[in-house]
Amino acid sequence: MPLTRAGLAAIDAAPFPMMLFDSAVRIVAVNETAAARLGGPAASFGGVPLRDIVTPVQWERLEPLYRRGLAGEEIYDPAQNFPGDPSPPRRRRPGRPLPLTDDR
Repeated sequence: MPLTRAGLAAIDAAPFPMMLFDSAVRIVAVNETAAARLGGPAASFGGVPLRDIVTPVQWERLEPLYRRGLAGEEIYDPAQNFPGDPSPPRRRRPGRPLPLTDDR
């Protein structure tokens, strides 16, 4: 399902690493900030499974969280914090939903 221009613009404009995944946990879109951390241009990551860019230990921990989130569950895992972020993990409130695809 194709992303809307607004959806792509929102991902690209994010000042933090941002990736969008499909139901098979493959990368659908990634912004340049995330791509730089992954070591390549954003366009090179389309269709790449998340399990191929994380370690097996990370995948074992992340896969159930991503699958639950993709199923619609709100995930709050205080153990998941960004490396180098000295602040304590916190619940992030969802903002206004943005349609990322033309499917309604």
